Amino acid sequence: MLTVVQLESPTTDYTHLTTFGHFRDRSSTITFAMENSAVLLVAPSGYGKTSILSMLEHFYDTRYANAFERNFHRMAVKDYGYKKHNSHLVLRFNFGDFDYDSPTFNVNDAI
Repeated sequence: MLTVVQLESPTTDYTHLTTFGHFRDRSSTITFAMENSAVLLVAPSGYGKTSILSMLEHFYDTRYANAFERNFHRMAVKDYGYKKHNSHLVLRFNFGDFDYDSPTFNVNDAI
């Protein structure tokens, strides 16, 4: 049986999703990313690509080190023994807000 959960406000923030129980454990993506030099996430809209990127950001970024236990205590990735969590600086770019179809779009101006 399918259960639909309506979020009060759409969010892809990993801390919010895990705190309120709206995130399915996809932490195996972290071990997959560790084993490969590049990962391409391809899926239709609404399949959690942005949420997975937020999870990776919260796993690797030093800014979220204090929240690691709260965010990942129930996730499978804790069983893998990966000790370098929260030891990187993560840059996050959002290219989804660009109007690529605009005749005046210039990538240099957008960045």
